[in-house]
Amino acid sequence: WTVSERANSYCDGAETVKIAVGYFYVAGFDLLKERLANAEKVQLIIGRETDYETKEELVKGLNKVDRNKESENSIRQLYQLIQDDRVEVKIYTGSRFHPKMYLFEYPEDSPGDDKAIVGSSNLSPSGLKNNLELNVEQKNNLPVNYLSNWFDDLWESDATEEFREDLIDVVESSKFGG
Repeated sequence: WTVSERANSYCDGAETVKIAVGYFYVAGFDLLKERLANAEKVQLIIGRETDYETKEELVKGLNKVDRNKESENSIRQLYQLIQDDRVEVKIYTGSRFHPKMYLFEYPEDSPGDDKAIVGSSNLSPSGLKNNLELNVEQKNNLPVNYLSNWFDDLWESDATEEFREDLIDVVESSKFGG
């Protein structure tokens, strides 16, 4: 299986999706966007190496959308989810940020347990479906709760800062803004 296949299946019914990755690419988000849009909240923590690269990728993507309707739709959908406060993005500002975790939390009355995928896959097409990656699924409450607490502690720490406005600024300064 690929992470994109498994993550998409786990998105069904998820209330909150938490993703911690060193590298974020719009093209990687594109592989999950349809199902992520069904979650009430998506929280992303990305490495600081990504902030400039992410801005550059958005700018390149925005410049190419005349030829690529799919890219335009991906960027518009990401922008709308951020505007609706359903996608929140933070940059890890401490040392190099290198985890790769995808965590899916379901409502209390859901029949299944929360799930997580941890391993070597960044939020990129290569990491989610093309490369040979090593990932482990966690379905037991103890490790999944640990991972969720780890993420929440990091989310609230001084080592992360909001990246939302940076993403919005890039899109709004393009012809797709506003």
